[in-house]
Amino acid sequence: MLPVLDEELRAAMLRLLNAVHRMRDDLADDTRPKSSAVAHLVRLAQEVTEAAIARDRTAGVPWSVVADCLGLGFATTRRKYGPRIAEALSRLRQRIE
Repeated sequence: MLPVLDEELRAAMLRLLNAVHRMRDDLADDTRPKSSAVAHLVRLAQEVTEAAIARDRTAGVPWSVVADCLGLGFATTRRKYGPRIAEALSRLRQRIE
């Protein structure tokens, strides 16, 4: 399962990097709201974060270490990401079985 999660993380990171590259022009365009471009990047960064957490948790990284890496408290990290990561991993297991 880790190779699949590694690939999902790489794909999410590439989507973010490509969007950053494309957004350079949007940010230079004075007719477009900057918050729109930034909001899209934030959503993609959240996807990268969740892919990394799913990968780390599957590899056995404890929630306390994940929380430290994110600069959040243990309880906050587990509450915010625990259910989403569990659901995403469940869907992934069903998809690859």
